[in-house]
Amino acid sequence: ASTPDGLGYWEVASDGGIFTFGDAGFYGSMGGQTIPAPVVAMASTDVTALVSPGATGYDISNWQCGGYPPQAPLYVVEISGWPYSQTTPTPCLQSEVSWGGPQTQFYIFMGDTVSIPPGAPTPPPCPAGLSSGDCTGWQDGYSQAAAAYNIAQGSSVHSSIWWLDVETSASSWGPSQSQNYEAILGAIAALKADGELVGVYSTYLQWPEIAGANAALPPGTPIWVADWNTTNPTTACTQAIPFGGGMLAQVQTAPTNFDNDVSC
Repeated sequence: ASTPDGLGYWEVASDGGIFTFGDAGFYGSMGGQTIPAPVVAMASTDVTALVSPGATGYDISNWQCGGYPPQAPLYVVEISGWPYSQTTPTPCLQSEVSWGGPQTQFYIFMGDTVSIPPGAPTPPPCPAGLSSGDCTGWQDGYSQAAAAYNIAQGSSVHSSIWWLDVETSASSWGPSQSQNYEAILGAIAALKADGELVGVYSTYLQWPEIAGANAALPPGTPIWVADWNTTNPTTACTQAIPFGGGMLAQVQTAPTNFDNDVSC
């Protein structure tokens, strides 16, 4: 079964084992477990919900260390980012992930003006046809995401999806929209190379301001929309405005004591 962008595929064995190729992510397997009959076929579908639709929860960062929200089905943790903490992980990362449980999601606060962390993996050559400036953006984004992935590996924590936080806060993006866009694509490429599912967090206003009015996400990319005008999770998914051609997966609603989220 092929991935949505056609750049990878999954194979299934008769015992339920799953094998990945290209940019196909690994999300689990029945290999090694008892199943009532051999598997004879498989199909893939775009991800539209990472947890049950309508499930609610929270997203937190280094600001919430030591003061966690109630446990909930939907739980997103900052693994790294923000211009002044890019070189270090969230200090209570392991504790936050333990609190959130096995369905914890990660996000990286992205930016094209952020310094590349010391020791970040060397990015591969840029995709063909990029200008020098856009190539720099692509490789910077790749290194940021690869460094964050290494933080997770070194901390022995895992995520069901990696979100790229794309917002105008903290002046973390440069004036070149094309370079910013390529930084986002580079980060997506880095995480997909490690077999991860990747989505983007933004708004319909901030996305074109940062990446350009015609900036399109790779086909099948989940999006997490911030809509601070609503506090009602039952209507958030129907009124949220998508961006970048992505698939709406969840919505961040107006904060109370913590940032609130709902699965779509």
